[in-house]
Amino acid sequence: MEPIKVRSTLSGRLLVTRRSARELAPSFEEHGPSQKVELDFEGIEGISPSFFDELIKTVKDAIQARSQNATFIFYNLPTGVSPTFERVARAHGLSLKLHDDRWVLSPRTSTAS
Repeated sequence: MEPIKVRSTLSGRLLVTRRSARELAPSFEEHGPSQKVELDFEGIEGISPSFFDELIKTVKDAIQARSQNATFIFYNLPTGVSPTFERVARAHGLSLKLHDDRWVLSPRTSTAS
């Protein structure tokens, strides 16, 4: 399935509000029951920790609705994976890894640190 185009779904280029993150939830549902959901952030110039925190909550709900093995992949983010973003993911029981310039968000396993 094609990646969800975040810029087409949300109106702003700077994603700073929790409300903006919640507005992506219907796109996850429309994406179908796939175990892998991809979000393309092309055209987005910045994201705030509060936007990311709410996005993680939304992703976590979608993962639980799909299966514990679902993975979300973020492309073309305007920033690198920072310790702040890693902490936000960990606080929600998710793992955030950088793989080939993509952020991969998935449930943490019991062996994850």
